Amino acid sequence: MWFFFEHAHVGGEVRAFGKAILDKQNFQCVELFPKQDRLYEGPGSCIRLPFGTHKLTGVRYPFINLDGELLAPTVREQIDILSAHQTVPEDIFNEYLVSKSEKQRGRPSRGFYEMPPSGELEILKKAIPLMDFLSDFIDLRIVASGGVGHCPFHDDKHSSFGVNKEGNYWQCFAGCGAGSIIDFWMKWNGVDFPTAVRQLKEMVRGNL
Repeated sequence: MWFFFEHAHVGGEVRAFGKAILDKQNFQCVELFPKQDRLYEGPGSCIRLPFGTHKLTGVRYPFINLDGELLAPTVREQIDILSAHQTVPEDIFNEYLVSKSEKQRGRPSRGFYEMPPSGELEILKKAIPLMDFLSDFIDLRIVASGGVGHCPFHDDKHSSFGVNKEGNYWQCFAGCGAGSIIDFWMKWNGVDFPTAVRQLKEMVRGNL
């Protein structure tokens, strides 16, 4: 499901909007994009664009209606319909943001967490080379750009997980996410950003 907005919004607001909808509709096991409130490094989370052909399966992904039928018989007709797409009104967007913030009131969250200085985060990320760190969790095969292996976040049969040694970031090409050592630790352990930073700093305390 795609949402089009009247104006550009930062990732954190869009995620809050999406989470509020998921909460209200009681949707479970839904993958929400963007996956980060803000991007620190790397390409971010890759998504499969509409109408593209999956290189492995050869399947083309169109738009469908609520009954599961094609939005229109041909790709061209679907594009014509989407060229006049409906947008989420700003008042509705803000209403969901308020609803989400009210639920979180009184609870600690990343929105109320004071970020460490960016220089401190960079030192943390470089204290342990990502290739060395991830090798303890994933069987990586060395390639020119870094390493590849089976993604630990989904049932991966095709070595969808890659590590860019020069950029010091990881990425799952099947859509599980991407980012730094901090992003990996958050996802691996199911912890929030401040907890991940604290735990990683404890691991490398002697180097910081």
